Amino acid sequence: MFTDTSTPQREAEYDQLMLVDGVPVAISPRQRDAMLQIRANLLREHIEDVCPGTQGVALRFPGSGLAMQQCGALLADFVRLVRLREPSLHLSVELEPDDGPLWLRVDGDRAAEFVRVVFTLP
Repeated sequence: MFTDTSTPQREAEYDQLMLVDGVPVAISPRQRDAMLQIRANLLREHIEDVCPGTQGVALRFPGSGLAMQQCGALLADFVRLVRLREPSLHLSVELEPDDGPLWLRVDGDRAAEFVRVVFTLP
């Protein structure tokens, strides 16, 4: 006989779904935050410039070569995780033409604080 062991608290711990290899997987906020921090740590070493703006912050990454390929994949995953954690932030990834840099723009009320904390910037 099947016994339902779920509780409202347990369900709240796994209220987010992520796609892993195309399969929806429930993750806890703790797992989500850990995954976000891992991506931020990997991206940090590739940040070429941090440009504060009136609405938020733009981070510049390499626009060509292996570093760009690594950053592109990490940024896509990072943006997906940030959307789960901070839905009020506006995120955009831009590629400049002719092997120009890759930009991550984070806008919103707490954008500068979020970027500083997640990427451990001064």
